[in-house]
Amino acid sequence: RRVLFRSKIYKPFAGKEDKWKGNVDMTIVENKQAIVGASKVLITKARKDRIILSKLLPEWVVVNVQNESELCYTKEFVESLSGKEVVVNYDSDPAGKKASLLVTKKYGFRHINVPDKYLEEGIKDLADLYRKYGQEPILTHFKIKGLL
Repeated sequence: RRVLFRSKIYKPFAGKEDKWKGNVDMTIVENKQAIVGASKVLITKARKDRIILSKLLPEWVVVNVQNESELCYTKEFVESLSGKEVVVNYDSDPAGKKASLLVTKKYGFRHINVPDKYLEEGIKDLADLYRKYGQEPILTHFKIKGLL
């Protein structure tokens, strides 16, 4: 039996097209098996966001996709979300907002992004917001949006 290792390599000083290289299939959704039986599913872009959100929002099943494109939204994945409350959380930069609006409009999901006021500080995802300010701004934001 052969074991295939999947990895992503991050090169922070490379150009935009070469920043991430790897052999991870774009259709992989981490923690997808937990969707079965769930009533609330939060889809986020990064594993670090999934880990933080899973701790802060135990009533939600949190999964993460490989990037902000539509590639991960396979027919099987979208069908597994049927009948559930689904919220998409991508980065709050222009590219992340555009991607989350595209996906939410196409599939009828809701979206939640880090409040714009944190962009000035370079905070564009929930893990970075948590790292700098702790859980309170995240929980408050989810309450304001009616998700808690």
